[in-house]
Amino acid sequence: MTDDPRPGVPRVGVLLPTGEHALAGDFAAAPLLEFARRAEQLGFDSVWAGDSLTARPRLDPLVLLSAVGAVTSEVTLGTAALTAALRPPLAGANTIAALDQVCDSRLVLGLGAGFPIPESEAEFAAAGVPFEGRVGRLDETAALWRAAWRSTRQGAPTGFEGRRWRIEGLDRLPAPHRPGGPPLWLASSDTPRVLERVARLYDGWLPFLPSAEAYGRARRRIEELAVAAGRPADAVTPALYATLAVDTDRERARRELDHYLRQYYGRTLEQMSPLQAYAWGSAEECVEWLAGRSAGTASQRHPIPAGTVGSQLAWLVTRYPDVHQALKDPRLSADELAPGAPVRLQVPQEGRPSSFLRMDDPEHSRLRGMIVPEFTARRVRGMEPAIQRLVDELLDELGALPRPADLHDVFSMRLPTLVIARLLGVPDEDSEFFTAKTRGALSQGDPEASYAAFLDMSRYLEDMVDRSVRAPGDDLIGRLATRQVAGEITRDEIVGIARLVLVAGHETTTNQIALSTLSLLQDRELRARVLADPAGLIPRYIEESMRFWSLSQDAILRVALEDMDLGGVTVHKGEAVVISIPAANHDESVFPDAGRIDVHRDTSPHLQWGLGPHYCLGAPLARLEMELALTSLFRRFPGLELATDDANSLFRRETVFHGLTSLPVSW
Repeated sequence: MTDDPRPGVPRVGVLLPTGEHALAGDFAAAPLLEFARRAEQLGFDSVWAGDSLTARPRLDPLVLLSAVGAVTSEVTLGTAALTAALRPPLAGANTIAALDQVCDSRLVLGLGAGFPIPESEAEFAAAGVPFEGRVGRLDETAALWRAAWRSTRQGAPTGFEGRRWRIEGLDRLPAPHRPGGPPLWLASSDTPRVLERVARLYDGWLPFLPSAEAYGRARRRIEELAVAAGRPADAVTPALYATLAVDTDRERARRELDHYLRQYYGRTLEQMSPLQAYAWGSAEECVEWLAGRSAGTASQRHPIPAGTVGSQLAWLVTRYPDVHQALKDPRLSADELAPGAPVRLQVPQEGRPSSFLRMDDPEHSRLRGMIVPEFTARRVRGMEPAIQRLVDELLDELGALPRPADLHDVFSMRLPTLVIARLLGVPDEDSEFFTAKTRGALSQGDPEASYAAFLDMSRYLEDMVDRSVRAPGDDLIGRLATRQVAGEITRDEIVGIARLVLVAGHETTTNQIALSTLSLLQDRELRARVLADPAGLIPRYIEESMRFWSLSQDAILRVALEDMDLGGVTVHKGEAVVISIPAANHDESVFPDAGRIDVHRDTSPHLQWGLGPHYCLGAPLARLEMELALTSLFRRFPGLELATDDANSLFRRETVFHGLTSLPVSW
């Protein structure tokens, strides 16, 4: 982890399941060695082993890591965490030096003093070591090890004298492979005394804090304390020990994690969550959770889906100033055909960009310019009467339904779909087809189904373009078809534009209306405040809701055209970049108390619609639809209420845009 030459790059490791195997009565080493080999093949940066003598017995971590070092060549090897106080310190120094020789300096030692729980106390008693004073014993053990590992240096002391041990002749011990020995990280909490010890005595900090905010505060405090102790601010490597249950079914992941904790600790997830870091859900949700723990770092690299061919590493840009730069920097290309370019949708590339969204100038400007007149402020204002009539018709249909009704199905999904369909020239009766195909294409759970939906949508639009060439209508596709006849644009380019307008135009507005409504239904005080002055506050609420919900789930992709600095790290030519709009819109340095909806906040800096040459053309239309929808909805149904106690179950998973599957309401 400390070997990466690029600063600020979190690296991801995996814990060998020694404890889990021991629970099943299996102490065989071969499966664990195969696990380590597989972890290295999959691209994990490190492999770790836990430690316990009697509390949760397992294979000795130092012996096991020695074997792992023999069957791997690249991954860092670590203990998480070694209870050093249970081992004779001189023997420990010797064993660790030998292990470091076996693994060629790939070793990191996470050290723990032992949890103050009955199981740990019994373990210390069984080893004949006093439980009281274990913290001082750990710190002195670490100091003795360092003295032993450095004793062969010219002029270095060859003895050690502490409160507990006095030892001479340390230079006779074998030296570790890494000069000075492996880094020592303290596995601990965030109490003031612990942070002071970390900053003064250790090379790294390996906490298990459940709160991202507490983690960020502690990291900053360690930097301050390190400087006060005469060390560089970055002397201590920050890390995190977390348990993740990854499953496309979030509830199933939660149940699996709860079952594991009951088996392992004899405690429930509810009991353990305030004590340690846990996350569960899809891979994307777990990555997002981990990104929140990297609040002190501008950028990180993490795996992202890359079409149907697997995944690749990409820089994840999270801080507002860095996102702002990345959106406008011409050194970051949107061209999905450029070498190294990431792909978010689970569909194969076809030798050309899917739309001008994934192009650079001059092609981007040429194609984008052809539809700019369709989304001017004047053109959008002219659409208001027709959109209001459509809003009223859909609310009439909602009012005629039995209660509870699904507001999302009847209103928030249909309104933007019909608006965009009519703008394109798609018949109303085909709007449900496009809703289903759009959602299928954006899904991240089943690549084959995503591609099938993408092809169905494309074939429909191809037929529509062909018909419009023969008989162009007064709609966007008809006007583009006329330009095709004039040789200004190709059929494939029209299909790409239509597909982009259809997907982006209805998916974003659909989900923003639904989520904005959900927030008002869940927060009575917010609802009363906004509806007391709808003309003045609904537009402000819409802007704040867009910032708060930030629909695009890491879907803004770029690739570096040259080596460049971004957020204090070097992004090399050909490396992929994912620009996180949600993270930027929740940057506390720009939006204090970002996790709360505040209609009086200055939301002008929010980046929901992007920035620079790729700023969303449809933003004025989306704002108009949202304003008409929310104003009319709560005027027509002032007693509207959420008809479920489980709002979390309403959210979509495994998709590019944040949103809801349904919104049950009553009135």
